[in-house]
Amino acid sequence: MSVIDAYISWSEGRFFIHTPSDVGVSVMGKSVSEAKRLFEQFVSEYRSDCIEAGASVPEELRGDYAISYHFEMSALLQELPVTLRALSQVTGLNQRQLSAYKNGLKTPRKATGEKILHGIKEIGNTLQSVTLR
Repeated sequence: MSVIDAYISWSEGRFFIHTPSDVGVSVMGKSVSEAKRLFEQFVSEYRSDCIEAGASVPEELRGDYAISYHFEMSALLQELPVTLRALSQVTGLNQRQLSAYKNGLKTPRKATGEKILHGIKEIGNTLQSVTLR
């Protein structure tokens, strides 16, 4: 089974999903779920169109395939229901800096991205450990 790597980013109020592979698909949606649905639909139709036209089907689409989605920082920060204030508190990063990442104005360095991801997971762990009496 082949795997298509698809990257989710955020720009101009929309989620974009693209792949740099031979498939070369790019779609946008108002939500991640809408963009994923459109992406999967487009890939499926593209494969069918190639077969119907007798054209070469990209290697990734021959036989069974899976799509592996990867969030870019802008899309991840847009999608998560975490405030920049809360994320700033757990990461020690400035809210303005986080806002620039969230809006796709800047891209964090690898170490900073890992720090943000660790902070998100820390918030998730805190929420997961909550109990009510």
